[in-house]
Amino acid sequence: MPTAASGPTRSITSTSWDRPRRRAIVVGGSLAGLCAALALSASGWEVTILEQSTQPPAGMGMSIDVALLSAVTGLDMRALPVIETGFPATGWGLLRQALADAVERQPRIDLREGVRALAVVDGQTDVVVETNAGMHRAEFVVGADGYASTVRRLVSPEEPHAEYGGVVLWRGLVDESDIPGGFTTRDIGFAFRPAGTQMLATYVIPGARGELDPGHRRGVFISFDCSRDALLRRDGYVNGTVVKATVHGSGLSRTEIEDLHHETRQWPAPWGRAAAIAVRERAFIGTPIAEFLPSRLVRGRVAILGDAAHSVSPITGGGFHNGLLDVASLVSALDETPDVTRALRRYEEHRLAPVRALVTRSRAWSRSFVRSDPCG
Repeated sequence: MPTAASGPTRSITSTSWDRPRRRAIVVGGSLAGLCAALALSASGWEVTILEQSTQPPAGMGMSIDVALLSAVTGLDMRALPVIETGFPATGWGLLRQALADAVERQPRIDLREGVRALAVVDGQTDVVVETNAGMHRAEFVVGADGYASTVRRLVSPEEPHAEYGGVVLWRGLVDESDIPGGFTTRDIGFAFRPAGTQMLATYVIPGARGELDPGHRRGVFISFDCSRDALLRRDGYVNGTVVKATVHGSGLSRTEIEDLHHETRQWPAPWGRAAAIAVRERAFIGTPIAEFLPSRLVRGRVAILGDAAHSVSPITGGGFHNGLLDVASLVSALDETPDVTRALRRYEEHRLAPVRALVTRSRAWSRSFVRSDPCG
C-alpha cells in the first residue's frame, strides 16, 4: 500500500528550452506553501521554503480533493485517511504531515523553519527576502503566508490587510471516545444548523494517527458567533477592520469560558456535551473571519496564492481547493515560458477573476449572517 505521499505520479515537465537550475522562494510552510514547493520542485525548480513557525499547529478538519491534490503535487495521495461526510474530509494535521514528509524526501526543497519574512524587495533580475535569519535571494517569490501575509504588502501595498468579517469561529476537536456510544451515521455527515444563539457546523474526521475505525475518530465543531465584537476589540484580536490574532481558550477569562460553556448546553447531541469538555479544558480556538478581496495577485517577480491571495470564510468550503488551483495555474504558466514575469502575469490573468468571485461570495455570506443577527 502506498504511503500518504508516496512516489511522484508525473515526471518533471519537459520544455522546449534548455532550462538551467532555477531557484524560487516560497514564503509560508503551511498547506498551500508546501504544495507550491512540491509542484515547483517536480517542474525542475530549486525551492527554499521560509516558515516562521517551528511547531505547526495541529489544525482542525478540512475538505479535500485527493485527485486534485495528487495531480498538483505530483504525489500519490490516495492513502491519505479520509472520511466521507458529504464531502471527503481529513485532518489538517494529517495532511500537513504527509506534505512535510514528502518535502523532506525531496532534495530540491530546503524547508527552513523559524525564519520570519520581514520584507520583500523585487529587483530587475531577482527578488530578495529579508528575514530574521538574513537575506534570501531567488528568481521569484511565492507568498503563501496566510491571511496576514507579509508578501502581500509588496504585491498589494494599497490594500495589504484582510478585512474582519464580523464573525468569530469557535473551533475544536472532540475524541469519539468522549462520546457515549460513539458517533452515529447521522453524526458523521456534515451538518450546519442553528444552535442556541449561534450557528453550528459539525462533521467527523479520522483520528489523530489516521484511524478510521469507530471509537477512534474525531469530531469537528465550528460555531459561528457574531456577538463577540467587544471582546475581540478589547483584547486586541481585531483592530479596526484588521484581524490581528487567533483567540486561544487559555487567554479567555473565567466569565467568558462560563458563557461559552452555557452556549454548548443549547447544542444538539452529541456535540453539546463533547464541546463542553473542550471548552471546560480550554482546548479550542476562536478564529475571527478574515476576508481579502484581491485587486491583483502579482507584482513583478512576486506572486501570492492561497489564503494570502484570497482569505475567505470556511463556509465557502473553497479555501484550500482554490489554493491548489492557484498552484496548478502558477506552475503551468512557468512551464510555458522561461520569462518569469510573463508567466506570473499569465497566472494572474487566469486566477484573479475566479478568486475574486470566491471572496465576494464569502463576504456576502458574512454580511448577511451579521445583518440577520442570529446571535442577538
